[in-house]
Amino acid sequence: MQVRLATKEDADAIWKFWNNQKDPFRCAPGRKFVTREQLDEWLNGQYSVALVEEDGILLTDSFEMATGKSFLTNVSKENFAVCVPLVFQWEKELTGINPWGFCGFVPSVAMYCSAGWVERDDGMIEWVG
Repeated sequence: MQVRLATKEDADAIWKFWNNQKDPFRCAPGRKFVTREQLDEWLNGQYSVALVEEDGILLTDSFEMATGKSFLTNVSKENFAVCVPLVFQWEKELTGINPWGFCGFVPSVAMYCSAGWVERDDGMIEWVG
């Protein structure tokens, strides 16, 4: 598996992945829907998007490079246990910051905790490996 930052050239593949996932796990505040225009803005520098790939995209994670805040993760439930720790270790190495974010959906928090995340006192969760 390979982890890397997405570029503008990845937009079509990411959009296709987001819209054709089987058994998806999507975690975002308010479970918000992202438009293609928003994805293009992110890839033009508004945010960073990490990709885990192996014969195609397995996971995308949208995050703020300066703060480590993760705010939109897309992965199949089947690939969650392998891809989530891989991408967040890579993001930590890239930014020097433990990835963190908000997850208010209890089953999702449990999945994250099984993959190296912990609940913080401020209501956020943080990846600690």
